[in-house]
Amino acid sequence: MIAQVMLEHQEDLDIVIEYLQELQIDYFIGNKLEGFLDWQKYKPDFLIIDETMNLENEDKELIKHIRKHEYDHHTYILMVEKNDQLTSKICLECGIDDFMGRPFTKEEFSRRMYSAKKTISLVEQNFVVYALARVFEARDKGAFGHLSRVSSLSKILMEGLEEHPKYRPLIDQTFKDDLMISCQLHDIGKIGIDDIILKKPGQYTKDEFALMKEHVIIGYDIIKAIKDKYPKARFLNMALEIIRHHHEKFDGSGYPDGLKGEAIPLSARLVGLADFYDALTSKRVYKRKYSHEEAKKIIVDHKATHFDPMIVDVFLENEQAFKKICEEHGEF
Repeated sequence: MIAQVMLEHQEDLDIVIEYLQELQIDYFIGNKLEGFLDWQKYKPDFLIIDETMNLENEDKELIKHIRKHEYDHHTYILMVEKNDQLTSKICLECGIDDFMGRPFTKEEFSRRMYSAKKTISLVEQNFVVYALARVFEARDKGAFGHLSRVSSLSKILMEGLEEHPKYRPLIDQTFKDDLMISCQLHDIGKIGIDDIILKKPGQYTKDEFALMKEHVIIGYDIIKAIKDKYPKARFLNMALEIIRHHHEKFDGSGYPDGLKGEAIPLSARLVGLADFYDALTSKRVYKRKYSHEEAKKIIVDHKATHFDPMIVDVFLENEQAFKKICEEHGEF
């Protein structure tokens, strides 16, 4: 990782350089005139700036300019300043990620860098997942918008289930972050399904359906290979759960492993219902678009057989939010 440092207070500059060296973060010293050109050349992970750079004018535009050109990279911008209250409004307006009042300690600066690294890691994960998801949508144009809707529907279910005491300890911030990233990969394995099967109009034969079911194994193997290469990519653990098990059924009659009840990972149970609802309420080459009421009836009829009964209850409690998403996406 590399930091671009733009501090006019010499004392701050000396301290930040010392701390960056101790944290083994590479850095270069930037200046106001070359700020954007330096950023464009080196694409730093961090930009450390102070209020003397006149944020109300040139550097407010500098930061906006950086944000405008962040096509495949996010720079975490930390501002060192003398008055938190005065500057916080500016931070929100011009795209600064965090600010730190002076004087500051080594421990505080280290904490800020730790938080910055976590944020950058999450942004990078989102870029990777977004790219993979778009590859899938390009392959299966009938699924355009499906991934983002499943993400929205899964979030509704997750937040509803979080209200139940049984699941409150499980649905922490890490679970939430990982689910929102991972659920977009649930159908990535369809990349490996032949177009004759994937785009067939009408119902599948028994043999064709057996081939289609292979998408969960194909997707699992793709992401498992990535996870083996990058074992610290924590969110991929949940992605593997969702990809492999979002077609399992609560009574054990699903695939690929015939898992039953709460042996099915919670993430997969949530995404499984969201995916099923969106598939029903979307038009496909092989089926018409079902109404919300039709989809609701099918889900309720499959409570405790196909779906976790508690998640079905959450769906019913939030059905108007589901219905709104269904109605807004039309015939895609």
